[in-house]
Amino acid sequence: MKRIIHFVVSVAIGLFGCFSSLNAQIEEVTSQNPTVTVGAIPRVPISKSSNPSLNDKSVTVTLNPSPLPMGNCTVKITKTSGSGAATFDDGTTTKTITSTTTFKIRGTANSTVKDNMKLTATISSNSASASTTFSVRTWVTNWHKVYGIDVGGGDLQFRYEWDSESGNLNHLAGNRIGEVVAYVGRAQPVFIWTSPPYIPIATLNPTPTLVPIILGRTTDNQLHPIFIGQAPDTLQSIQVWKFQDMVLDPGPFISTQSLSLATYNIFTSIP
Repeated sequence: MKRIIHFVVSVAIGLFGCFSSLNAQIEEVTSQNPTVTVGAIPRVPISKSSNPSLNDKSVTVTLNPSPLPMGNCTVKITKTSGSGAATFDDGTTTKTITSTTTFKIRGTANSTVKDNMKLTATISSNSASASTTFSVRTWVTNWHKVYGIDVGGGDLQFRYEWDSESGNLNHLAGNRIGEVVAYVGRAQPVFIWTSPPYIPIATLNPTPTLVPIILGRTTDNQLHPIFIGQAPDTLQSIQVWKFQDMVLDPGPFISTQSLSLATYNIFTSIP
């Protein structure tokens, strides 16, 4: 009889231990409050048709814990204002995940408003949410000087060419490209050209000059507009070529910080 009682008591204690352990596990799961964070997304250019993944930008959606103990997380790309478009690299705009995931973002149309694209991640079990904003903007690339020659009469001629990150120059429309020329040792904001060899007219210093951006090329002549004859003169100018994104960096071209393409020191000596 004593052995039977001992057996019953042991079984009861064992069952109590199992229930206690199971209860602790349930409490551990239910007491967790999953969180989500979203990384920053840099400027996203429109994808290039010949190499669609070239301009993709990465972003990581971090879940804690990962994987989620229950439910899932929905990740969406939306537009909040203006025009513009972006997708994930498979062409979709919505994803469902249960663990930390890195996505590729692909631009399909330029944003007309800064940071008007939004990526939002929301956990289903507790509605925890995080988001980040970004812009789809296509910039100049492969800017280069083709040649620089002295064509005479105090005229230095240069040829420049450039491409679009997307491979389509039309995607640069609405932005600016040009030069800012500062004349070294001359008065600011206006100086008078030395006469002779030039007609003594006033010129802004520095002088900004814009060229048509969607052509992908320009010919630049560095000279005084009216050359009247030979006389000793040496002029040094610093020529800075710039690209300006009119959505991300609006304002005066002379002070734009979007993208500096090149800087040249030019010396004009006569004779």
